[in-house]
Amino acid sequence: MREVPCNIEAEEFLLGALLSDEKTIYDIVDIVNEDSFYSDINKRVYGAIFETFRQGETIDIVTVAEQLKKRNDFEAVGGYAYLTSVTSGIFLASNAVKYAEIVAEKATLRNLIKAGQKIVSLATNDENAAVDVMNESEKIIFDVSQKRTGKTYSHIKDVLSDVFINLENSIGKGGITGIPTGFKDLDEKLSGLKNTDLVIVAARPGMGKTAFMLDIAKYAASKKKIPVAVFNLEMSKDQVVTRILSSTSGVTSNKLKSGELADADWADLAEATAFLSEAPIYVDDTLESKVTDIRAKCRKLKMEKDIQLVIIDYLQLMSSGTKRGEGNRVQEVSDISRALKMLARELNVPVIVGSQLSRDVEKRKDKPMLSDLRESGSIEQDADIVMFIHRETDNEDKDSEFNNIAEIIIAKHRSGSLGTIKLFFDGEHTSFKNLAK
Repeated sequence: MREVPCNIEAEEFLLGALLSDEKTIYDIVDIVNEDSFYSDINKRVYGAIFETFRQGETIDIVTVAEQLKKRNDFEAVGGYAYLTSVTSGIFLASNAVKYAEIVAEKATLRNLIKAGQKIVSLATNDENAAVDVMNESEKIIFDVSQKRTGKTYSHIKDVLSDVFINLENSIGKGGITGIPTGFKDLDEKLSGLKNTDLVIVAARPGMGKTAFMLDIAKYAASKKKIPVAVFNLEMSKDQVVTRILSSTSGVTSNKLKSGELADADWADLAEATAFLSEAPIYVDDTLESKVTDIRAKCRKLKMEKDIQLVIIDYLQLMSSGTKRGEGNRVQEVSDISRALKMLARELNVPVIVGSQLSRDVEKRKDKPMLSDLRESGSIEQDADIVMFIHRETDNEDKDSEFNNIAEIIIAKHRSGSLGTIKLFFDGEHTSFKNLAK
């Protein structure tokens, strides 16, 4: 048996640095926490140091000793003798960050060992299917890599700093603090797509929800170089890319389907292909529709490609992958929407999901509303933004210019206002465009 990864000396040096110079805690508080320490004694001492810091008191041997007494840990750690011994070691307070990084690294290795043990336990359980074990294993490893210190809180000072950074970054961008969609009026309304947001794009078939989401993916990736993951459960990769190619090149989708291309079309396609080849778009057309599988793939793409936006088309083709929703589709869709919201928070990216509307919209001959979300369950509750796409397609005048006007109805916006913006729908290239004023 190999020794458990740990460095007791680094732990003691770190405690000594903290007790000798209280300012060092500001440098290491985001690197380690109580559980980062292997030695139970060092774990308790650091807990007392952090609690002293949290209460706004000066950190030294006396105040930490008092905190240890309150926690009934003073005798267990060896009292003043141990506190004095760690401060008399051969350490440099200026090296506190390095000591903390060593302690954190050893803690991560121990967490990986625990993760491995969990995976072995899952794999040796005959009741678990291999695909489920793989998905859960990826989640376990991802959690270790993403949450090394386990710190889930932030002081308002740090959050305010991030807010100001976002505001500064939005200068000159028309107030856009999130990922831009490329649709000017929509970006002004939403201020861009925010991290952790679950965005539902809902419409009846034929309204263009797939085209709308692909337009956002294309703009974010090609214009802003933002890595985007696209999951399409209805179309193949070739079909998805063909749509993007059509809207980028200006060559109609009918020409691309028939192959009847003029020399000018080939030139346009070549130019568009070269342009799109540089766009960080990652397309997945797997037939596997379990939300657990999609989450696992997103974690992998986050680690390998640092994706900043996820697009899934569409929700009603997904399954929860759990037994809880069997026989109850509304419950299953609720599980899916909750899992997608958790994915957005976990990866800290916006997740855009297409959704169908019920036929009640057609019966009513009216614009969509939140109650029209098909198998709605908790979709409305979990979503941060719900947008409907509405076009008048039943005009008696089939050539009416209004057939090409699409309304994007913002029916829910957790952090902003509601409203409707209008776009031009280019049916020949299955793409939406900004309307001229």
